[in-house]
Amino acid sequence: GASQLFFYMSVMLTVPASAILELFFIIPFILMMGAANPVAQTFSVISAGPIEEIMKWTSAATVYFLIYLSFGRTGKMPDRIRVGIAAGLFSGACFGLVESVGYLTSGTSDLINHGISIRTLDPLIWRMVLGVSVHAMYTGIAAGGLGRFGWGNKFRATLILLVSSIVLHSLNNGVQGLIVLILGMDDLFGLILTDSIQVLLALAGFILLSLLWRGILLPSGRVSGGRKRASISISVGL
Repeated sequence: GASQLFFYMSVMLTVPASAILELFFIIPFILMMGAANPVAQTFSVISAGPIEEIMKWTSAATVYFLIYLSFGRTGKMPDRIRVGIAAGLFSGACFGLVESVGYLTSGTSDLINHGISIRTLDPLIWRMVLGVSVHAMYTGIAAGGLGRFGWGNKFRATLILLVSSIVLHSLNNGVQGLIVLILGMDDLFGLILTDSIQVLLALAGFILLSLLWRGILLPSGRVSGGRKRASISISVGL
């Protein structure tokens, strides 16, 4: 029906919408500094973090809202915190899958044109191993506040978690450029250091996501009998 069409459009349109917004922010820096300038290159990949995470969060919020309309008012909606996280995981994974197709295509082209080397293999391996999962993780974290009770709690949790996902995403994107700019390491050791930091960032993100999923961080925020409870009840409004 119409809700399903809206659901698929909200998920799949995030990639082209993000690409257009990224071009809007990147082009002025490229025009001023040149496409080969390392500062412009680093800024361009870092700027993708906030743009993509906000777009993916919007998609996840849409998915959550549609689920709420389907189940919430009937009293059968499951754990709201986890539904929010699951909506983020789904939206982020769809985004990562679509984006990875483009990266894998360009990476394969580089491999054919420039031959097999650590520089041509590294981005392909990264995309195949963690490309989709880290995008799902970022948005799962960002959407962890959607199921909290009360608009104030929902807003504060969403702001904190969205900023956290943006920081993780931006650092992951920009770490290689920052290593080159700050340490001057544009060699194999710089690439190894980049991969190591990216793995640590991914690990930190997955730990944060697991803590949110288990309700250890930012529980639902519902107050009952003077105490906050992590249990979920749909008797409270969205």
